[in-house]
Amino acid sequence: RRIDAAADESAFVPHRQVKIESMEWKIRGEDDKFTLSTLGADGKAGTFQPVRVLGETPLRQFLVPSEGGRIQVASLAFDPSKQEWFDVFGAEDRRPGEWGYWANRGMTWNSMCAECHNTALRKNYDLVKDHFTTRMAEHGVGCEACHGPGKAHVGWRQRSHLLQWGQDPIAVPTDQKLVDTCGPCHARRTPLTEEFLPGDNFLDHYVPELPSYSDTYYPDGQVRDEDYVYSSFLMSRMYNEGVDCMDCHNPHSATPRIKGNGLCLQCHAKNIDPDRHMHHPTEQPGGRCVDCHMPVTVYMQRQPRRDHSFSIPDPALTLEAEVPNACNRCHTDQTPEWAAEAVREWYGPGEKRYSGKRARVFAQVRRQNEDAPVGPQAVQELIEVALKDKYPAWRATAAGMLGPWIILPEARSAAVRLLKDPHPLVRTMAVGSLEASGQETLALTEPLLEDPVRSVRVRAAWVLRAGLDPDHPALSELTDYLTLTADQPPGAFLLSTLWRDRGEVNKSVKLLRRALAWDPHAERLWESLAISLMQARQTQEAVATLKDACRRLPNSATLRQSLGLVLAETQDWLGAIRELQKACELDPRHPRAWYNLGLALHQQGRSAEAVEALHQAAGLDPSGADYPFTLACVFRDIGQYEEAQKFARATLRIDSGHQGAQQLLLSLRSSPSR
Repeated sequence: RRIDAAADESAFVPHRQVKIESMEWKIRGEDDKFTLSTLGADGKAGTFQPVRVLGETPLRQFLVPSEGGRIQVASLAFDPSKQEWFDVFGAEDRRPGEWGYWANRGMTWNSMCAECHNTALRKNYDLVKDHFTTRMAEHGVGCEACHGPGKAHVGWRQRSHLLQWGQDPIAVPTDQKLVDTCGPCHARRTPLTEEFLPGDNFLDHYVPELPSYSDTYYPDGQVRDEDYVYSSFLMSRMYNEGVDCMDCHNPHSATPRIKGNGLCLQCHAKNIDPDRHMHHPTEQPGGRCVDCHMPVTVYMQRQPRRDHSFSIPDPALTLEAEVPNACNRCHTDQTPEWAAEAVREWYGPGEKRYSGKRARVFAQVRRQNEDAPVGPQAVQELIEVALKDKYPAWRATAAGMLGPWIILPEARSAAVRLLKDPHPLVRTMAVGSLEASGQETLALTEPLLEDPVRSVRVRAAWVLRAGLDPDHPALSELTDYLTLTADQPPGAFLLSTLWRDRGEVNKSVKLLRRALAWDPHAERLWESLAISLMQARQTQEAVATLKDACRRLPNSATLRQSLGLVLAETQDWLGAIRELQKACELDPRHPRAWYNLGLALHQQGRSAEAVEALHQAAGLDPSGADYPFTLACVFRDIGQYEEAQKFARATLRIDSGHQGAQQLLLSLRSSPSR
């Protein structure tokens, strides 16, 4: 809504001065003119006049116009019930120059908020001018947001006195279409289009976030970051048994249809006796179904939201994988061991529960870069989930996690099989996992360019992007999606990668420089810019770019490694070794840094040091065939042929089709002198 003198005066009068961490805000209201004074995007003090309000209760955020048609959302928000100002990020202390600072791209209303808080919004981002002309059919969430365009409904009402009473032609989604209609605003997702209408297939317009390698969800599907509820619900037994949003919620108020345990017992009364099951007095904390199966997480410091994964509390998972459990969320004075013992006493051992086993697999695989390397058993269990889990969202999650292991024949074979999964979300994630699998396997994804669901077509177009015909419809869909999201650093990164891989390197460089102005702390933007510059044969500019990046982000092992690789391209081997050693010091768990260091050392004749570095890489990533194969080559070069054979055979145990190792073994066996 617009700023309203009567409704908003209490937030601005009397004048206030609020200091949160290092940030200071001055809040003033006079003659119906309200202002916020603080540091702007450039780090200089300024006074800003809000024009609109986002939200009502439990918090209100104020919207400030900015350049390029942008509207910025102040991170300082007002709690009308407590009549106090607070920062939605708590003590995080975001600063000017950071992507997430209130005046920068991470808090741009046009991109981050507007779609779900308005009806039929069009962001209207002009990529060339970096300018928004955002429009919507209606401020706020109106009828058409859920029911679709109302022209037919209005016409029907106008004609109804002349016609026999019949069905109102306005859209009323049901079943899966209903869940998909709620999804766009209740999901953490990537938009593919701006064309979604109620009743459409969600996956024709969005790709949801899943609990793969990011920290947005816990390994068991519970929400962690601000994930909303759609994906968690897709992973739940409730959804997969046919429950939809309106079974529990009044669609116009979002409130529960029934208060208390009665809401759950309308379906579960046949097999649940609350008094015996809860072990807590009913209708008190711990005695309500939602306390254990829908625990609350507070977002934006003021907004409590219930988890919709409907997970079973498992304190043992807390001990093994740092997954929160409902028992200790309430009993904060007790240990997970105490909670695990109580749960075991009441309900028996939970180790055999499939959902717990699945969570343990995901937790173990997600720890791949930590102290314990992921073994072949964990990867095999991940493959089992991808192929056999009865819930599509979990198969999709596992399919999306196969990428780092795609060099393994069994992982590659599983991903190829999943290209024919009946559910489009699984096919979408499986295509993405095959991106690094090599041209022969990628050719198997070509039929998915004609898939009936857009998310699958777009993902297939991405993995095949370099060789697609310019007029291919799937390439057009991919380009439209990336252009839509290029107003934010991740989208700009992807669009620049598309351009670079299709030979439009200068366009790639220009867009990456723009994105780095938005987020100078993004490692992959610096790295990608250097790659584009190298492809444009601007080697010295790439070196200068990465040196600048390392000055800005001195603790980045990734950027040090990239600088080392570029210096190696210029034949500055001493500089390359220096930077790669620094990368290994900054992150001793970085196998590719150790690998590249080993290559550089061997090139300089420092083979003993090279062997040591390559051993480090192989120990950190036992599934990587590159590491033992390179060791085999080093040992061959220095005349230690038995060791060379040993590591060539180790390579084939990882990848039985590795042609380099096969040829090396053959050459070693056939040489008379060996």
